[in-house]
Amino acid sequence: MLQLSEDERHTLYTYSVKRPPEPVPGVDTSIIDPALAKFIHMQPYPCYVSDQGWDVPIYNAAAGAQWRWMSHGTNVMLWALTQPEARLQLIDWERSWAIPMAARLHLAAHNNPNHERLKEVVRQVCENEDARRIYWEEGLRRVHPDGSRRRVYLPHHHDREFEVVFLAFPLLRDPSYRLMTVVPADECARYAEASTELFSQAA
Repeated sequence: MLQLSEDERHTLYTYSVKRPPEPVPGVDTSIIDPALAKFIHMQPYPCYVSDQGWDVPIYNAAAGAQWRWMSHGTNVMLWALTQPEARLQLIDWERSWAIPMAARLHLAAHNNPNHERLKEVVRQVCENEDARRIYWEEGLRRVHPDGSRRRVYLPHHHDREFEVVFLAFPLLRDPSYRLMTVVPADECARYAEASTELFSQAA
């Protein structure tokens, strides 16, 4: 029998089946219809849906390869705000990542006081000393990640630093769900340069 770690099992499954493992049971996937699922899995860059409590009911292979915690059913906020791994992978962790994310969580919890999953996520976040301090210091502040540029280290790329651009979209059928795509900033720059050249030639 192969004695593989969680990461090794995830990698073997993804390369064998050509997709990451299914999300863990218990996560609501009722909003994920086949058309949306196909769209997510077609994206070349990390793409996923998170719900009002920041659980992840679906993600594509690129997201699973870069953020293996998704295959374990880990919550976005809990990973980013409480896990030591996140502080290594997310560059300038407190200012660029933890502060805006804690502010979003705080506002969501304030606006949805009866949402049980949100209350549980906040409780677990506040068990971490640094995350609790940031959560209460930032208070209620309306922020969103759409269009933001942040820096990360990605698995399998050693110490290479990447700048990424976040694209965030609410699902109109249920805006409590959000579709997130993470695009390398250099790809955006190449696209902008190509578009400028194309328009200049057409003019």
